[in-house]
Amino acid sequence: MSQSLRVILSAASLMLGASALPQAQAALMTPAEAEKLGDRLCTPTRNGLLDCVLIAPPPARGGNAPEIVPLPQASFSESFGPETLEAPMRPVLEPLPEKLDGRSATIAWDIGYGTPAEYWEIWDNQELLLRSRQFVQRDLASKLRQNEDSFVIDALSVQSGVQTLNNLADGRHELEIRLCNTSKAGQPVCTAASTATWVGAAVSEIGDERQGLPAVPELGWFPQINTGEAFLLEWHVWWGNPGSYWQVVLDGKVSSESRVFTENAPNSQAGSMQILGMQPGKHQLSVRLCNQLLCAESQPATLEVLLPSEEEIRPVLTIERGTPDSMLLLWTIPQYRLKTAPVQWRLLNGETGSEIVTPPELGAWQHSIRACQSADRARPGVSAASYCGELRLPVAQTPASVQVEVCTSATDCLYSTARSVSLPPAKN
Repeated sequence: MSQSLRVILSAASLMLGASALPQAQAALMTPAEAEKLGDRLCTPTRNGLLDCVLIAPPPARGGNAPEIVPLPQASFSESFGPETLEAPMRPVLEPLPEKLDGRSATIAWDIGYGTPAEYWEIWDNQELLLRSRQFVQRDLASKLRQNEDSFVIDALSVQSGVQTLNNLADGRHELEIRLCNTSKAGQPVCTAASTATWVGAAVSEIGDERQGLPAVPELGWFPQINTGEAFLLEWHVWWGNPGSYWQVVLDGKVSSESRVFTENAPNSQAGSMQILGMQPGKHQLSVRLCNQLLCAESQPATLEVLLPSEEEIRPVLTIERGTPDSMLLLWTIPQYRLKTAPVQWRLLNGETGSEIVTPPELGAWQHSIRACQSADRARPGVSAASYCGELRLPVAQTPASVQVEVCTSATDCLYSTARSVSLPPAKN
């Protein structure tokens, strides 16, 4: 990291995609802007932006002697297909503690044999923090040598990676380490390994720290047949160890998370959440009650939704200050509200609902859509697994009002409510 570059770009150059990056202070970037940088290490900020540092590329390897020329391209018959690129070997991760002492975590992995990777990535809670082509080789036998009775042969890894993540936010961190090669079609071919850790104390809403495996929550009654109306999901722990947060699990995936309880005593606990807008079909619902990484899950209940909700689905649009000459636009849609994930989105003129022609980059279709956790405005203290998109708006070139069009297919699109674009005063 001693050769890293700190990056600052104006809103206009970020929109157009700069080819040269000056060495200066860091700038806050959207995930789509960071994607253009190549190898980088990023730290998330509270408003969805990333504080990124470029990682210098590895030194170029020495080439062949001039007299060595490659063989001509082989032609393949029907019996022998074209060469395929193998995915890298799955990395073996160095264990992380269940709870970190501070806000830094060192990620380390090794490959003892097999196909190495071209580059590797670290994803934290479904957000890409690192992409790097920097590798090391580590001594695989060093830990075994600590045992005086063992006989160990010296061995180096085929490939290893080490990176420290700093300034981690409080809470659960689901970390995924991906090793990737690039196919001939230009697509990533990756293998992955996962781990998890916790940062900070598991503090409940009343301020006391909760530890240990919580008691298993018990779901309250709710109608098993639903015709699109909202219903109240309730749960109780009548007696046992309480938790510090809880999750709604829909069809095996976490749909929502809350730190709000309707009852919160030393040995009993309860919570409830309004559920609205689930897709038609049969679903399995359960609740997980958690302290740090330790969770207890209720028995699942079956819910059959016969009709879609009559409530119109609209992306939630927020606009915040970005840089002195730009604003940051962010839209979110809870994942459980959609049958399929969005594939593209664009910005529209909020006053007319028409396409933005000038500048063309502002109204172009965007394909950068990520999974995220977003606060639910209708349910204070609740965050929902969502789809998100961001765009930097140059104030001088943006209409006075904007809205977003988010599409799950070429013909199925959702529209946000129009929002005014005004630059709020900077905080002192």
